[in-house]
Amino acid sequence: MDQVKSQEQLALEQAMSGVSDDRFTLTDDGDVTWALGKLKEVEEKRLNNQKMVEEAISPHQIKIDQAKKWLAESNKKLDESRDYYVGLIREYTDPKQAQKATYKLPTPNGNISYAKKQPEYKHDDKKLLEVLPDEFIKTETIKKVKWGEFKKHIKDYPVKNGKVIDPETGEMLEGVEQVKPARREFTIKPIKEDK
Repeated sequence: MDQVKSQEQLALEQAMSGVSDDRFTLTDDGDVTWALGKLKEVEEKRLNNQKMVEEAISPHQIKIDQAKKWLAESNKKLDESRDYYVGLIREYTDPKQAQKATYKLPTPNGNISYAKKQPEYKHDDKKLLEVLPDEFIKTETIKKVKWGEFKKHIKDYPVKNGKVIDPETGEMLEGVEQVKPARREFTIKPIKEDK
């Protein structure tokens, strides 16, 4: 028994101090059996630790789940109220913004604004290089699309289902599609109170 304890102590000391020339080694089947027993003890301790943590968390997890459920239900009602008030505001401001390019309504409780947003596109330079006229292509050592220049003219190109159509040929222009059309963006910015 003392020999097993001394082997265990020696193994632990060597593991903590690093590898040395006279490090502990298993020499027979009995030593392997002993090492397997130690492995089993380690795994049992790990499982026990996991179980203790799960038991400690369990009552709190129930409270956390209840709190999250309450929050979701409470916020659902608040979201419905928010949507109602935003709807009322839009009902009043939408007709007014239709008359101007931009519309702003500053109030003591917040600002309403409508701003025209440019359409957004995603494009594939390789495909566009094959189909665009030279005026939209800059030539360096590599042929690249002058996207900024072409983008100024793309508003003159018809769009159908997000696909940009070449006005001269009537064919779909490969390599570009409209991700978002031109639109007016509605924002509400509440005024933050000083604390």
